[in-house]
Amino acid sequence: TNTVTLKDGATVSGASASSHVVGAVRRESSGTSVLDFPTGDGTNYRPVYLTPSASTSTTYTAEFVNTAHSSISYDGNGNNITSVNTGVDHVAGGCWWDIEKSSGGANATIGINWDANSGVDTPADMLLTHWNSSTSKWDNVTATATDGSGSSTASASDGRITSSSAQSDFSRWNLG
Repeated sequence: TNTVTLKDGATVSGASASSHVVGAVRRESSGTSVLDFPTGDGTNYRPVYLTPSASTSTTYTAEFVNTAHSSISYDGNGNNITSVNTGVDHVAGGCWWDIEKSSGGANATIGINWDANSGVDTPADMLLTHWNSSTSKWDNVTATATDGSGSSTASASDGRITSSSAQSDFSRWNLG
């Protein structure tokens, strides 16, 4: 219920599985540098990275939610049968990220990380998905997978999926 607010120009360092914000992180920005949101659930570090597309005063808020999104459903055998749009096989069943543009006008690329506890087996198949409330399905967002720092090849235990273009529609996001 409490939100940590980082003012424009603030930096984040030392975030990890044992040092992160449990709850919402709000960041104010007037530049185009990558913004680090050190979110998690107290055990798992699940950061968000946004890169604003313009030097416009904008406030973003991100929070990791370690429960299934209300859209997640399973069949009698435990298979994830959540409604997804073309190009998405399934989404992560037990978590999601709430990423909002709270005020201002700059769109942003969106990146979310995974680690060894995320259940990724084929990094090349990872997708960035966005909840489409109009169709009540998860959409595939064109994205690129890299390692957790965003600089080299992703692995099953260390990766980041980042949208290929700035996004204008914010809300629920997930790994697909």
